[in-house]
Amino acid sequence: ASGTAALGNSIHGIELQDSPDNIVENNDISGNAGTGVYIIGPSAVNNRVSGNKIGLGAANVPLGNQHGVWIFDASGNLVGGAVFGAGNVIAANAVAGVILDGSNNLVLGNSIGTTDGVTNLGNGGIGVIARATNDDVGGELPGSGNLIAFNGSHGIEASSGIASHTFFGNRIYSNGGLGISIGVAEGPAPQLLSVTVGGGNTSPLSVLNGGPPATMYRVQYFYSFDCDPSGYGEGANFIADYDVTTDGFGYRLFGPLLPGEVPAGSFLTAT
Repeated sequence: ASGTAALGNSIHGIELQDSPDNIVENNDISGNAGTGVYIIGPSAVNNRVSGNKIGLGAANVPLGNQHGVWIFDASGNLVGGAVFGAGNVIAANAVAGVILDGSNNLVLGNSIGTTDGVTNLGNGGIGVIARATNDDVGGELPGSGNLIAFNGSHGIEASSGIASHTFFGNRIYSNGGLGISIGVAEGPAPQLLSVTVGGGNTSPLSVLNGGPPATMYRVQYFYSFDCDPSGYGEGANFIADYDVTTDGFGYRLFGPLLPGEVPAGSFLTAT
């Protein structure tokens, strides 16, 4: 009853089975043997999970569930939100923070693996797993990006491929694996050839190669003070995005002028 010891349920904390239009808000959901919030079934649409602590007890004591939030065969649900206070803290769960096995769901404004960006309360596995289609993790509106840090494996894993998902505006760093892992390569990843810093700007010479011809991509640039050991860095601090269209051969060399000078000793990354 104190919120500092696990007295969880034998399965899930909250299950919405084929149930639409529910609001799960401002709860501490922790210590359950299954998933903290489990949304399942094609009729489970338009549900909102916001302002909860999922995997933490009183005073942010780690009391993880097996998974934080799992959406299975359900669409049109919102985990978090872009307005102040709508995001969930999803941390210290044994395996995954969020699993998306349904399409057209939104994961916005959450802290996944930490409460404040400094405290390590990582989920044991992947921060966010996207295994369906057309799910958005983060966005372009203020407040819609997620903070995904200190998880035991990748920050985000798109095992179904990335072309049908949108991953924008997230701060992803200090995870055990890659920032974003793509199971099925469906497009070119931006490569950084060199970086020029000065005059109040940062200009990365970048290239896209190997994608379909005459296709527009939005490239987002970040800087971090620690680079992933794999050599494929994560992105702790968002700088800016840049729209680029490949030529008739699926190639484009470009050098955007980004605002501000990245700090000395930091690493520039792009996605």
